[in-house]
Amino acid sequence: MYRLVSFGIAASDRAKTIQALADIQSAPHDFIRPGHIFPLLARDGGVKERAGHTEATVELCSLAGFSPCGVLCEVLRDDGEIARLPELTEFSKQHKIKMISVTDLISYLNKKKSAVINYRETRKEATAFLMTEYGRFELSVYKSITDNREHVVLRMGKQSGVPVLTRIHSQCITGDTFHSLKCDCYAQLHKSLQMIKDKKQGILLYLNQEGRGIGLANKIKAYALQEKGYDTVEANHVLGFPADARTYKVAAEILKDLGIYEIDLLTNNPEKEKQLSKFAIRIRKAIPLEIKPNGINTVYLTTKKKKLGHLLSVV
Repeated sequence: MYRLVSFGIAASDRAKTIQALADIQSAPHDFIRPGHIFPLLARDGGVKERAGHTEATVELCSLAGFSPCGVLCEVLRDDGEIARLPELTEFSKQHKIKMISVTDLISYLNKKKSAVINYRETRKEATAFLMTEYGRFELSVYKSITDNREHVVLRMGKQSGVPVLTRIHSQCITGDTFHSLKCDCYAQLHKSLQMIKDKKQGILLYLNQEGRGIGLANKIKAYALQEKGYDTVEANHVLGFPADARTYKVAAEILKDLGIYEIDLLTNNPEKEKQLSKFAIRIRKAIPLEIKPNGINTVYLTTKKKKLGHLLSVV
């Protein structure tokens, strides 16, 4: 419920709450919980990932150029039961309201493959300069308005007019912070920064996607399963997660906000290239970022190659 309304029950109060939810400037402290508007979260892939009314609502708002937030409600008959297709068809004619199905929307999106939905899911929160052993970077923090996660951007040099050397790195507290030998994250992070330093130009996006998107606690649960003989993909599946739950939509949006549409991508992961291209970031070339196995992470790297399709030649 929006903090500036009275009891939140009246239609006018609900309308104000919905308007506040759709406002990109709204923050969690603007709302009181519980309230009288029940939020639903659409899948990142929209109706192509899940052919549901929630996804269709967000997709239609996005296609219209509005905030990815809409109102979804059932139409009732006079007797209080949910209206079905015959009643809805008559209702649309009576009130001159256009009616489509989710299938119609999916068909439209499939035909309009070049369409790029233009709305913001992130906003820049802060910027300052950061001196590191790799040089002086401009550091910016972006916040995702859909899940409140914070993401970090490090920039060096000018990025205009040429494809930008870019590393999109998912947070790994065990590797990046504690120097775990179970993965190659720490080595990839620092090799990327060294390459940016050598070129005196580049950008590193540090995304808050711990454990390939499943979060730190679940990642450690997966570690425990790996100690019992499961590989990194099998462990995720046992916990009920996909092999890789990450999405790079936020990364693409941050790049666009920085005026970057063409990059040289530091990656071994074809899925990262595929997703960025889908979100209208042109990959001029993918630059391998291979790390020699240390003996402990050999199985991990082999699994990434065989089961996740990473392009690795060292295992």
